[in-house]
Amino acid sequence: MDLMHQEIQLSLDQYSRLEKLHLHFNLPEQAIICTLCGYALATDDDRVGRHLGEKHHIPKGARRKLNALINSLQLPSPETLPKRPDGSAPHPHLQIQEGKACRHCGLRSTSLTILSRHVRTLHKRDIAATRSSGKHWLRDHIVDNLAFQSWTLKDIKRAWTITPPRASTQRSKKSDNRLLQPVPDPIQRLADQLLHEERTRSELHSATLNRPTDGDVLSTQALLTNWMRRTGWDRTFEGADYQILISLSSLPMPSSQPLYLGMHRGGHELSSSATDENRLLSIVAALDRLFDQCGETVRFTDVSVRRWLRSRFTDRPYKAPFELVSQSNSERIYRNEFKRCICFWLRVWRLPRAISRSVTGRIFTTHQRRMLEELWLDSCWTPCDNDDENAENAYAGSALWLRQENLSSEAGQEEEEEEEEEEEGEEEEDVDDDDDGSEFSKSEDTASDALYGEGLSDEEYGSDNQWYRVSESRNGGQGELQPGSHRVPSRETDNSCDPSVDAVLRFCYEMVTEHFEDGRASSALLVYFSAVRGLSRQEGNEYLRPARYTPILSRLIYCTRLIFLEAILPLRAHTYAGFAVRPRYGQLAALNAVRVDQMCDGTMSPLGEFLSLLAYGMTLQRSEGPAWHFDWSEDGQTISWDGDTRLSMGQFRSLAHEAFRQATENLPGQGNNRLDKWKALTIAKSSWANPDSYISGKRDGRT
Repeated sequence: MDLMHQEIQLSLDQYSRLEKLHLHFNLPEQAIICTLCGYALATDDDRVGRHLGEKHHIPKGARRKLNALINSLQLPSPETLPKRPDGSAPHPHLQIQEGKACRHCGLRSTSLTILSRHVRTLHKRDIAATRSSGKHWLRDHIVDNLAFQSWTLKDIKRAWTITPPRASTQRSKKSDNRLLQPVPDPIQRLADQLLHEERTRSELHSATLNRPTDGDVLSTQALLTNWMRRTGWDRTFEGADYQILISLSSLPMPSSQPLYLGMHRGGHELSSSATDENRLLSIVAALDRLFDQCGETVRFTDVSVRRWLRSRFTDRPYKAPFELVSQSNSERIYRNEFKRCICFWLRVWRLPRAISRSVTGRIFTTHQRRMLEELWLDSCWTPCDNDDENAENAYAGSALWLRQENLSSEAGQEEEEEEEEEEEGEEEEDVDDDDDGSEFSKSEDTASDALYGEGLSDEEYGSDNQWYRVSESRNGGQGELQPGSHRVPSRETDNSCDPSVDAVLRFCYEMVTEHFEDGRASSALLVYFSAVRGLSRQEGNEYLRPARYTPILSRLIYCTRLIFLEAILPLRAHTYAGFAVRPRYGQLAALNAVRVDQMCDGTMSPLGEFLSLLAYGMTLQRSEGPAWHFDWSEDGQTISWDGDTRLSMGQFRSLAHEAFRQATENLPGQGNNRLDKWKALTIAKSSWANPDSYISGKRDGRT
């Protein structure tokens, strides 16, 4: 290398000419650096001259014979230059870019979003391990305010860290507002130690005080909000591990790796084996098929029966019949609640008993354990081609839930952020409702508008005057049902019975009809799971307010009613689970025989508890504050809400441009000229703003 440096000799005139053109000949790394751009240029052919002319508009006369001089040096490509060691002094002619690095693996990036996603995805165990020391922020795992330099433009992969210049005159305007440098690790450890000692001293001081009396306990309960006193979540989750509860309720994902659940107390890593997750995928798929059959049962059920199905009173039906949701996306969100519930309890049941009690703060009853065993160990989940092998896996006692050593592979994929749906509307008040029930009727209408919709189109099912269509596979090859036809799918039990669907229906029906133990609603599986869905954030350190929790209750109520109808009045028999086909006569009496004790408000059943919570939550919504709180950034350019949801002013301004573009493109009969489209849009706007102009335009045939 030294020999090559000695061979390249430039005269003072050549150095002077390069400096006049804002070029620097770098040594010992041989490169031509553009001092205006701050990176090395490729020197092959005429690229240096073209860069000066196109980028910096230097006249051609000043660039004459420059390319010949550069090519005679035979410089290597900037991409092959060795990067300097980290911590080097800053190069005076290279651009300084600010960036960040992962504290665990050293990954570098200029984007905080990319690094945050990297830490959440690949360093879940490191995040869980540091929570015990009081570090709950992602920024604790990211080294911030690093300065990088590289030979090429924004090449963060081949960049090196530099020591920032001390002189204030060399700082850019952007760096004047930079945050403070991160605390060195030794100082941070000392601060953590002092904090731990202070907390220990405070706990010892508190232990010497008198124990609280009954009056103190009552005063603590009085500080709770009305919503927390009604739900009783503080008693339900007493001693529970909130973060593990949220992980247990996640939907299964197809993967060959175990699902990492989190770090339990005492340093125990909990995970769900890949075999168990595959079994859960099969159960969830069977639940989808069950809800498909439930939808078909609803479509072939009379309006009078569906009115009683939707009613919360024992003595009168509801004013509108029970309807299916109109949007497929909403149907998927509603089904996910029962999917999460089944996966949650099966994962808890697969835990060792001591661990499951420590995680949930409760134990299974004999009946609940039998329900879960019947579902999990049912022979319908065993494939026919490898019966013996899967049977051994199904009855194995250990599922690799508890492991002391670190996992050798990455945990399952991060659960996709849950999509919240909350559409509100109003229906006309029913004149037949009594004063006792009119108030809740309005509340239930508001919460149920998102469930059933205000009206259904001709393409949807559920109305007596609609075209009922079923596929040939479900109709025994009879084709379509014409309007006005009273033919229904065959009531005979054929060999289309699905044992897996029947097994899931049997479990769901036992779950929705479960009795409360010792009068406690949280003892039921479905009610306890609904409380888990009330935990907010990934750590579970907050609870949902009524405005955000009532949509979850509405989804659970919707799915529970589907299960009741399919178990009591099924369109086709479920012989594997012991549910006979609906009778030809007396269907309403068969429904009310179960509905009075299990499906009405005030009953000690999961659905009765959900209806009561929904009514109370809808009442509190009117008196409490907004469901979302908005925060502006310091520069006033970004607004954030719901944790990580953000909207910048640039994105907001682009909405108007996009709306204008779509409006001008969709104007009929106009030219391609932008001026013509603008005139047409102006005429349309004046017509919308002036009713008289709109009416006259309609008479003239312009609209």
